[in-house]
This record gives sequence, C-alpha cells and structure tokens, in this order.
Amino acid sequence: PEQPTWLFIHARLFLLIYPLGFIWFDPVFTVIRRFFLGRSMFEPNRDFLLHLLNRAGYSHVFVSSLYYLSVIILGAIALLTPLGHLSFMGLVISYVILQAIFVIWVFYEANRAGINV
Repeated sequence: PEQPTWLFIHARLFLLIYPLGFIWFDPVFTVIRRFFLGRSMFEPNRDFLLHLLNRAGYSHVFVSSLYYLSVIILGAIALLTPLGHLSFMGLVISYVILQAIFVIWVFYEANRAGINV
C-alpha cells in the first residue's frame, strides 16, 4: 500500500522491468533520434547505441558485456527500493542519471572515432 503509482504502473511492476531499462531504451532512443534528424524510422540502420560503440572500435563481446552488466547494476539498484534503502523517485532519478552518462559516453566515443552521430 505504501508503494506509489506512477503513470498507472504500480511501483512493483516497474521494479520488474527496471533492470532492462538500458536494453529497452536503446531502440526507443534510436527511433526518436532518427525522427528528429529526419531519417526514415523504417529503413535498416546501425544507429543504435550498441552499434555506435561497436563501430567506434569496441568488440561485440565488450558491448554485450556492458549491456549484461547494466542489467545486473539496475537489478541491484531495484532491489534497494523494496528494502527501504532507496525511494521510488530515487530509483527513477538514478536511472535517468546513469542513462544520460551512458548516452554521453557513447556519443563521445563515436565522435572520437570519427563517426557522424
């Protein structure tokens, strides 16, 4: 009962999908970014964040491991909420901060490798 409801999604349901946040963010971010850049959202592309890292010189194993690690880290953060160590808004804010740092890092690495983002 003390868990808040956010956008009609109960907080406990949100905790189940939270660890997959980086994985689900990538296609959503890519589609939105392609829309704002005026590119077709339906043509095959390599604009996903994981593709940018791969094209920047990082191996497929490293990029996949990074995404697996994100699931583990976000899962650990999600466990802090029901234990009372982190509020629900703290959970959301921590995700936004981690995701922003990741996107900035990917764009930095892509620019450093000479990839037009």
